[in-house]
Amino acid sequence: MEAPFKTDNIAGEKIEAIAIEVWDQNNNGLDWVTKVFIQTTKETLVISVNPDLDKLELKTESAINKPIASDKETSIVSVDATAPFSNLLDKRIVWIWTLTNNQGYQDDAQIEVADGQYRKRIQFMAEGSQIKVYRLK
Repeated sequence: MEAPFKTDNIAGEKIEAIAIEVWDQNNNGLDWVTKVFIQTTKETLVISVNPDLDKLELKTESAINKPIASDKETSIVSVDATAPFSNLLDKRIVWIWTLTNNQGYQDDAQIEVADGQYRKRIQFMAEGSQIKVYRLK
């Protein structure tokens, strides 16, 4: 079993920007979300899906002088004001959970953000080589 994702360098950080990488098969809009970028002052949390295993991979990258880039088959879309990401800017990341299914695949993650009494959770699920994103109540 792989080591759990370490949250030390991102927990407590304030969210400054959110973007998604989209694979647009037909060039007609948002088809498949393949990565989610949650940028804080110091780090960018990158949530991606491994298309061969349909599992989520989480890592952090330095946010300093590192633009978010895409390849020829994908595009990057800012989703700061789009559901389920709306109202998350300037909130602090409180918790990050990674969930493992009964077959040992890490195919789900949840992030809780807070600002005073405001607390919300966002769920990321690997499904069919894409990431589905849900806002939990």
